[in-house]
Amino acid sequence: MEIAINHLTRMSPGRICVAGIDTTSGMHVRPLPPGGSVVTADLERNGGPYDIGNVVDLGTVVSCPQRPKLEDHNYATAKLVRTTDPVRFYHHMQQMAVVDLQTLFGPALVITPNAGAYLPPSQGNASLGCLLPTDAKPQLFANTFNQKVKLRINLPTTFAGNAVSLNLSVTDIRMYLADHSTPDVNAIPAFNQRLKTEPFILGIGVGYLMNATLHNPAAHWLQVNALHFEADPIRKLN
Repeated sequence: MEIAINHLTRMSPGRICVAGIDTTSGMHVRPLPPGGSVVTADLERNGGPYDIGNVVDLGTVVSCPQRPKLEDHNYATAKLVRTTDPVRFYHHMQQMAVVDLQTLFGPALVITPNAGAYLPPSQGNASLGCLLPTDAKPQLFANTFNQKVKLRINLPTTFAGNAVSLNLSVTDIRMYLADHSTPDVNAIPAFNQRLKTEPFILGIGVGYLMNATLHNPAAHWLQVNALHFEADPIRKLN
């Protein structure tokens, strides 16, 4: 199986999550290596195969869906094949993209009173997708919580035909410094200007299951995994 990478997500230190479009079926695939975790050593800049727009050969894969992560596939080795054509890459994402979150994730998606969104455990129709913008434009911002700076986005969108405004985490690894933990806050104004003036698609998905807390249930929380601008859809990791 060959996939064109369009989600490149920061996780805990040393770990990343990648996903791409199967070049044969056109469906999203999340590759899971032996041990279950893709690591930062697997990034192209560190000698591995993974970066946005890279076509990666996963060899023989075994589908291992577990709702909502229906896209998961186990693989043994991954090899960089080429960089995909940017025009075709963006066009394919346009064809996949939806305007309504319910179309992508199904009716199990919960919108919270504080503008979050999540899928309950073992529910949902997908964990990855591409989202088209509404007329109202999203805006990135940095938020400090527990003395840590978090990158987030105010995202106007629709759910079940109704307008909603969400406040989501942004996990696109290209928007972080080399430690993959500190947001590149200096880049936020330029990205916000581009979001106002340029065509774009958002790579969106839900994260791994988070345990219940005093205020929140156990949940797969919705997040923005990637910003894809039509002008440069294969924006590589610096």
